[in-house]
Amino acid sequence: MLLRCVQRVSDVDPTMGVVMEVDPEILRRFASAAQDASDTLGSIDVFGPFWSAQNALPGTDLQMLCAEGERVSSTALHGMSQRMDTIARSARGASEDYRVADDEFAVQLRSMNSRE
Repeated sequence: MLLRCVQRVSDVDPTMGVVMEVDPEILRRFASAAQDASDTLGSIDVFGPFWSAQNALPGTDLQMLCAEGERVSSTALHGMSQRMDTIARSARGASEDYRVADDEFAVQLRSMNSRE
């Protein structure tokens, strides 16, 4: 289990509400897996297949469709790679044994949705 919710305990600031204790080793492994996914997504050759196919059917819209397909695909892969990189950095930074309020953790995860 990556995070374990703990109800208020004596050594936790009562204003924090529910806190999560981090298992640092599992979090480090999760960060590594997320970084591997980011690196893999970032290394996919999107341009090559579209480039080689664009002249396959002269006199059609295939060249334009290939250019658009390459743009959309590379944008999507870049976004996924960045998101996984953000998750990896957050997990790596949090891999020390500490406690975080569930609201704070939720804010960190939601902040990814505001990025372009």
